[in-house]
Parts: sequence; structure tokens; C-alpha cells
Amino acid sequence: MGQQASDIKSRLQDRPIVVVVGGGYGGSAVAKKLDEQFNVLLFDRKDYMFHSIGALRSSVDLDFAKNVVIPYDRLLKYGAHIHAEVTKINEKSIIVNGFDEEIKFDYLIVSTGSSYAFPAKIASPNASDVPKFFEESSKAIKEANHILIIGGGPVGIELSGEIADKYSDKKITLIQSEKKILPGTISDALRESILNRIKEHFPNITVKLGEKVILDNDLLNVEKVRFYQGKKGIKTDQGTTIECDLIFFCGGAYVNSKSYEQSDFFKDKLAERNRIKVNKFLQVEGSENVFAIGDCAFAVHNLPFLLVYKQKYVHIILLNIIINKLIN
Repeated sequence: MGQQASDIKSRLQDRPIVVVVGGGYGGSAVAKKLDEQFNVLLFDRKDYMFHSIGALRSSVDLDFAKNVVIPYDRLLKYGAHIHAEVTKINEKSIIVNGFDEEIKFDYLIVSTGSSYAFPAKIASPNASDVPKFFEESSKAIKEANHILIIGGGPVGIELSGEIADKYSDKKITLIQSEKKILPGTISDALRESILNRIKEHFPNITVKLGEKVILDNDLLNVEKVRFYQGKKGIKTDQGTTIECDLIFFCGGAYVNSKSYEQSDFFKDKLAERNRIKVNKFLQVEGSENVFAIGDCAFAVHNLPFLLVYKQKYVHIILLNIIINKLIN
């Protein structure tokens, strides 16, 4: 095994440099796949990967919270993870906070992902900070009597269910500004099925549709950051007042585009929400060596397997497209 590792390291000396910006599901997976073929540098402002699939369960179950922090130290055997923030992505190099010189690459994979309100995601760069966030949310949920969850998308629905499953005595209101849950392209039949399941299994959840919460200054200060704890009468645009003592914000994801949106290279390559336009090979439009995957990418070709971009996680077939393109 030692000889094999030595042979690989020797072979990699003259191989191209692949820079991966963002170590979420897509970035980590493709970096690991390319580790024995290229000189891989994975940059992320966190020193851990946040396993967001388990985040909502962790908000009510502290024993589960340890599963959502995955250190990068064992991800790459030959390449390197650099715990630093990429401040700008250019056509041939990246600028990294704390580095005096630009870092050049042969290939670049942009996988900056998206941001979301806690507890779906956590912005803290240090893994050591994560447990305290879930300790606070778990305590707040346990002490609350009436919990208001703003947003009827996948996160709001799942968070409502996680809380209701553990605390059948809690009153939970799930409010959605649109007249349907799960806005998007799913069928009305599926929406109706989900609503029926909520009513059947969680009688302590009340779903309000077509009502928009009016945010006062207190709520604007915490929206999309943490949660609001304390007795409060929340008003809606329909004249309803909801008396609650804990509020979670589940209003949608924001693409992490700060590192590339001001770059001249990307200025004509951005679609809605500052997502990067890619072709069927996941190459950024007009480029052979720059790729984008995950929440920050926008597929200009309406191919069936590329519809996964509308989902939260990157399908492995997308990673294989990149890998095959680089290796071959």
C-alpha cells in the first residue's frame, strides 16, 4: 500500500491543478473522485462539511447533531483542503483571503452552493461552534408552547414534522404566503397527499396558506439567520394575528454568488439568482476548463438528468460528467 501511494504521488507531480471552490456535497464528491488523477485543491470557508440532510432532525435531537459535522481532514489523500474564503473567482485564477498571491489553476470547479436560514444550514466557519447552535434550538423548542414556522416549502414542512413527531403537545403553525405548499413544478395531487398526511399524523400542526407574515423590526433582524424566541403576536396581510413564542424562518435558499458575481469573466454567464450558466458537460458557457455544479449552476440545456439542479443535492451522474471530461 505504501508503494502504491508513493507511485501515485510521483505520478501526480506533473498532473494539472484542479481547484474546487466549495466543499459541499458536489464539491467534496468531485474532489475525492479526482484525488488520484489530479493535484486537487479544495477551498472552503468552513473547516467541515455540513451534512444538511440531517440538520432539521438535529434541531430537536441533540444525539443526532453529531452526524451533521463531517471534517475535511480525511477527505483527500493526496490533494489538500484549504480552510479559507475565496473572495473572487477569475478566468484563470482565484483570490483567497489571507493569501498574498492569486492561485492559478488548470481546471476550476465552482460549487459554492447556497445559504439558508438555521437550522437547515449553518454559516459558522468552525465545526466547534455547531453544537451550541443545536443546543440553543433544542432548548428553545422544548420550552415553547406555540411554534410558528414561516415558509411552506420542503424545509418548513420537514421542520414542522420533526418538531411535531417529538413533541405532540406543542402547537405548531406552518404558514405559507402562496396558496399552495411546495411551490414549484410538482403536481397538485402530491401537494394534496402531503397535506392529508400532515392532518392524519400531526393534528397539532395547523397549515395556513395564502397569508403573508408582516415582519416588524424584531423579525427583520433575525430573518434568514437564526430564530426568534419570545412571546409575540404576529400579524398577516389577511388580518390574522398569531400568538406564538418561537419563530423559525424557512423562506428559501440564496445562491452563494459573492465570489464570482463581480468577476468580468462571469458577467455574461449568469442566469436567474446569479446562478452560472453551464452546458451539457457542466462547463461554464464559453469555457473549456471551468465547470459549475450544484445550487450555483444553471443548466441551459433542458436535459432530463439536469433537472436535478432544481433539487437540493447533486446527483452522482453530474459528477461523472465532469470526471470523464477531465480524465479523458
